[in-house]
Formats: sequence, C-alpha cells, structure tokens
Amino acid sequence: MDGPVRPGAMKESASRIALCDRHKKPVRGHCIFWAVENSVQPWVRALNPGQLKAAVESRIKSLVSRYNGRFPCYEVNNEMLHGSFFRQRLGDDI
Repeated sequence: MDGPVRPGAMKESASRIALCDRHKKPVRGHCIFWAVENSVQPWVRALNPGQLKAAVESRIKSLVSRYNGRFPCYEVNNEMLHGSFFRQRLGDDI
C-alpha cells in the first residue's frame, strides 16, 4: 500500500519493471500483501477493520488497473500459511 511510509513506491516499481523490460526479463505481481504481522507496516497495523478493508480493496484495484494485462499472475496474500494478519482482521474470505 502506498502510504505515509513509502509515498514513492509506485514510481520505484515502474522503474524496476522498465529495467526488466529492457533486459527481457519476465515480471509477475509479487506480493501485494504480506500476511506475517511483524512485516506489515505500522501504519497498516494501526487501521481499524473498516479502514483496513478499504485500503486492501483500494490497493488491489489500483495495482490491477495500473498493470492491467502486464503480469501473467499476481500473488495477492503472501505467506498466508504462517502469517494471518489480514485473515484475523478481515475474516476467512479475504
């Protein structure tokens, strides 16, 4: 999530993707969320469930629309087998 800690993250990602393109390296959408709590940014951990759900939906929509057709796959919720930050706060349907 672009937020107070990393306001320029999208610009940084775009330059890295361009570098991969120049060198003909494949790119995939990894990872949109990290489920291990101590790896989740403090400002995200501070969100209440309603704010967190809105932030999750906003990030997914933003990334999917920004990179529409660019990535063959996305890893949305990484490390969910030994991390449960989003599931504990938003339920099993996350």
